[in-house]
Amino acid sequence: MKNPLLLSCALLFVACSQTPSLNSAAIQKQGDTNTPGAGQAWGGGSFYDDFAFWSYNTDLWQAANNFNGAPFGCTFNSANAAPDATGQNSGKLNLRLNTSGSRCAELKTKERKAAPRSTIGGNFNLDNVSGTLASIFTFKRWDTGGGSWQEIDIEYIPNWPGATTASKARYHVAVIFQASSTSDKYIYEGFIDVGTGIVNSGNYTAALFNWDTNSVQWKYGNNVIFTMNRGTPPAESFNYREGSYTVHVYRNNAYGGALNVNTAHFPSDPTYIFMNYWRGDNSSGIQSFMGAYPSSNPNANARYQGLFYTRW
Repeated sequence: MKNPLLLSCALLFVACSQTPSLNSAAIQKQGDTNTPGAGQAWGGGSFYDDFAFWSYNTDLWQAANNFNGAPFGCTFNSANAAPDATGQNSGKLNLRLNTSGSRCAELKTKERKAAPRSTIGGNFNLDNVSGTLASIFTFKRWDTGGGSWQEIDIEYIPNWPGATTASKARYHVAVIFQASSTSDKYIYEGFIDVGTGIVNSGNYTAALFNWDTNSVQWKYGNNVIFTMNRGTPPAESFNYREGSYTVHVYRNNAYGGALNVNTAHFPSDPTYIFMNYWRGDNSSGIQSFMGAYPSSNPNANARYQGLFYTRW
């Protein structure tokens, strides 16, 4: 998730029954044909960064050095995106939370080239620390290239307070739209129980979304866990005020469920690809979204084994 204010609630979903059934393993294998080389810019074609050579591809990614403001409880620092200490051979990348929980990490593509008819995802997990979140998502808005806020999210939350089962780890899918900084915001979302594998440091299950022109489909492993389609949405689940505008939330937490996204809100513009790992500031809104970060300020890691973008 990118914007600090939307965390007081939840994120959006878009899913797609019309998206072709793509095999996640095959996508990873074919997703490395247009990875930029040294000194080259990403042109928007398929890529696969396997985080080899103890690093990430600096011609593809830019590490953040900034503080997003509330409800983030840490500052993004480029030094916190670094190779896994045990991953020299496997090419794992760690996004780290450290220095008493005050530093975290974010990478984004240098170019705003991701677009519909593509698959975006990777293999990653995170430590089981309440109040933290690891993600892969697309994002752009008026202050990052112009136009409306458009976002599609994969978010791992190790301890969702709203869980009604023994497993509190959740895979959060969302689509967010806001026409301008003063317009109403629209969030389509779901909190999906995929088990505790996401908080197992030895488990790297593929998480991805298939972004089509009329649908978004989320997969965990080989299972379709949610779909959003361009269409007439159901009645909103709830709304709330955020500054001068209203936030409208549409939610379905069913595994394998679906939501319709208003045609005008469906993501269609070229966008950046992000991945980040951070903690909340323990305000009441963020605690309802991802739990409370412990007062002991534990260090923690989100581990990424690779990230792929595949054009169809």
